[in-house]
Amino acid sequence: MPILRVVIADDHPLMVMGIRELLEQDANITVEATAFSSSELVALLEKSLPDVIITDYNMPGDDVHGDGIQFISYLLRRFKDIKLIILTMLSNPMILSSLYDAGVHGVVMKSQNLNEIIQAVKMVRLGTRYYAPGFKKKSSNDISNTVEDQIKNLTPREFEVLRLFSQGLTIGEIAEHLCRSIKTVSTQKSSAMRKLNVQTNQDLIAFFVKNSIFQN
Repeated sequence: MPILRVVIADDHPLMVMGIRELLEQDANITVEATAFSSSELVALLEKSLPDVIITDYNMPGDDVHGDGIQFISYLLRRFKDIKLIILTMLSNPMILSSLYDAGVHGVVMKSQNLNEIIQAVKMVRLGTRYYAPGFKKKSSNDISNTVEDQIKNLTPREFEVLRLFSQGLTIGEIAEHLCRSIKTVSTQKSSAMRKLNVQTNQDLIAFFVKNSIFQN
């Protein structure tokens, strides 16, 4: 069996180290390189494409390529036919579904046993997609009053706007980052706030903190 070449990208060095040690327990897998930002990952891929890329969904602080669904979509457009596995703390089925719809080959939840990464890599190697245990597509019509279900009821675009807002970006900066109009972003943010039952920016931030949302 040929050696499977893997590149890992995560802004937490300990996470990269842990994943690398886990993967290299398999004699048929080699970690070819690691990156700690979106730009570092792009630079690596421009030099050489591995067989599988494992990258974190949330890698804030990169003004060039950003992170989240926008960055993942960029990777899939820029580097055709890459096999991409996403690491994330997110549990919103609509967001996870949007990742698969974009073309990723697998999503591994950081809240699960990291041994799932080995399973994901093996399935991708076989040419199939990896789905986390319990993953289920969910439509925006599924509504509940719990905090978890409020979050799940956000659309992928609303969720991305809130995620960037939680990083301290203004509406104008979010609009520029996502290549949308300020009016569109403002509307999406307002819609998301209604779904979360918060009225002010202060309430929204308090909601994030209280419920440990967008904390890497």
